[in-house]
Amino acid sequence: MSGNPRKTIKEDVWPEFLEIELGERENEVTAEVAGLLATRSDVDPDAAIRKIIWSRALRHRMSITVEDTHSSATGRFKLFNGYDTVADGNPRKRQGETVYLPKMRDWMQSLADKAIHKLQTTVK
Repeated sequence: MSGNPRKTIKEDVWPEFLEIELGERENEVTAEVAGLLATRSDVDPDAAIRKIIWSRALRHRMSITVEDTHSSATGRFKLFNGYDTVADGNPRKRQGETVYLPKMRDWMQSLADKAIHKLQTTVK
């Protein structure tokens, strides 16, 4: 879970999306697409790469966990505000989802504490 989802999106996710949009990471995208398509005998990898890369048929999708601040429609709007400046064009080109997990940090810490305790009491 991101401690500051807006900062994570603006400083980590969007710069990567922008690099992809500008063609600066075509070799990475090509490698990933080829790897994914290697498992599909019914798809021509070269044709798919031409369509995705050369025809600029890119789509961006991000998902991020949020707490109370961004769990409402207003909060999500604020969270993703500006996405259209990173991936312009048709709104279907850019997707953003949130997963609202209240008190996730507390739950994760509790789970970690239990795992540590179990390891300390069973490992000699």
